[in-house]
Amino acid sequence: MSRRLFARTVTFIAATVLVVGTAAAGAAIQPGGKIGPHQAFVGTVNHNNGLKTHAQIRVACPGPIRPGERTHPLGHQPLAVSRVAAVAAKFGNTGAHGTHINAYLGIPPSATDAGGIASFTHYDAPKPIPTTLSVPCSGTGYITFISFPRDPGTSRSFVVPVDYVNIAV
Repeated sequence: MSRRLFARTVTFIAATVLVVGTAAAGAAIQPGGKIGPHQAFVGTVNHNNGLKTHAQIRVACPGPIRPGERTHPLGHQPLAVSRVAAVAAKFGNTGAHGTHINAYLGIPPSATDAGGIASFTHYDAPKPIPTTLSVPCSGTGYITFISFPRDPGTSRSFVVPVDYVNIAV
């Protein structure tokens, strides 16, 4: 086989592997799919999963802010969960029994699935941050995404660090 033919054959095979591999990876993770057991996921706050920078939750506190002052989040700020192909310690995992994921402001009150600020049964189906929540006028916090029913041996929560940003300064 000539070098030129060999080079073309290798290029063709590499391109075929890339296309098939990409198609297979795309087929494995379908946007909007139903949440089920043994799935890796990330939560997002305002389209930010917090892995590189803190997500922001916008608030409006007029005048000088006093320490400990609280307010409500502004409207139109989405929460969501997305499935990810890779299984890594930094991602959440639904565990052996997970069928839905709840989002909590800070630390969840207990190990049950009651409460939360949003509940998800499907990936990529955003829900608004409730404007009735009481949050700080400034500072940091986090939103915790937890799969239910929980399996302490295989499920893992996902935490998004957040900054409360006062836009009424």
